[in-house]
Amino acid sequence: MEVHHHPHVGKKRFKEYLLEGLMIFVAVTLGFFAESLREHFANKETVHLNIENLVRNLEEDTTSLAGAIKFCEMKAKWVDSFAALKHVRLPDTSFRKQFIYHALKLSAAQTFISNQTAFEQMKSSGTLRLIRPPKVVDSILKYQSMYEVLKLQGDEVATWYAKNQEQFAQSMDFTVLEASNDIISLNMRVDDLQAYRLPVVTKDSVLLFRFFNYEIEEKSALVNYVYFLNRQLSYARTLIPFLRKEYGIKE
Repeated sequence: MEVHHHPHVGKKRFKEYLLEGLMIFVAVTLGFFAESLREHFANKETVHLNIENLVRNLEEDTTSLAGAIKFCEMKAKWVDSFAALKHVRLPDTSFRKQFIYHALKLSAAQTFISNQTAFEQMKSSGTLRLIRPPKVVDSILKYQSMYEVLKLQGDEVATWYAKNQEQFAQSMDFTVLEASNDIISLNMRVDDLQAYRLPVVTKDSVLLFRFFNYEIEEKSALVNYVYFLNRQLSYARTLIPFLRKEYGIKE
């Protein structure tokens, strides 16, 4: 019977085991660092793109904020002109024309709405936690918290605006002007009403008294709103160059 002999395998020395283990450790470690480095650069690129989008959103916000400020300041002046009618004695026809003119002007409204696209994207994707240094995140979150306060004041303006529209609806038959929508614009002048058949304005002193008072309340809310709009605009104009500098974003 043939007998097979197994080849003799020499025992590895301890140093050989140690070297093999070290090589495996180095390979795993290098792989880990390579993956971490790849992820780091990918995250850095993601953050950079998101910040670029945020800057664009902020630039849009500055334009919208400036427009809202201009409108609200203009509307506050319309309220002053309208409130002055309470203390003047005009012929019925003249009073009706002035009342309708100002009431139509005051039916216009403009509220600032921030472009939140980039911020919402960063929040939902978890990109905010990747942003470095921390002062950048703090500056972005500060803008957002200021916007939340601004929205609350905007809601206050909207509340008084709705009340005034209700008084407007009760003070005259607005349907008479339905076919004359071309005269209802920010550039409308009182003389533009000359060619139209104007509705009769109520003589209910209580309703008119309430209308005038509500408009004054709306003006008060508008003045506060303008303050917060200016504050938001000022911060946005500071935040944009700060983010550009931090991330090397060209104009």
